Amino acid sequence: MTKEEFLNELTMLTGTPKAITGNMLLADIPEWDSLAAMSTVSLFEEKLGKEIDLAAIEQMTSVSDLLKAAGL
Repeated sequence: MTKEEFLNELTMLTGTPKAITGNMLLADIPEWDSLAAMSTVSLFEEKLGKEIDLAAIEQMTSVSDLLKAAGL
């Protein structure tokens, strides 16, 4: 999965009307909530084959943190 594909998946799973970019803070995405964080755990597992727990996702503050954890 490429960085762009990951960002597209993240945009779709949050249901945000505008594209998510790597320089955004998660707090600035109105649709970012606990359900989006849980869905991101599934994204890591299903699309990237990486295990990450919800607590780790909840500690992240930016989309770039998610990208780093994804290895992108």
